[in-house]
Amino acid sequence: LLIFYLGEGFQSCQALRNSTSEIAELSKRYPQLFD
Repeated sequence: LLIFYLGEGFQSCQALRNSTSEIAELSKRYPQLFD
């Protein structure tokens, strides 16, 4: 159960990092969206 929980946490952490980098890419391409 603990290993499963850690795996879930790791996956959500990766997803969070991915979405953060996507937002960073968007803010680079479309800075007016983030004013």
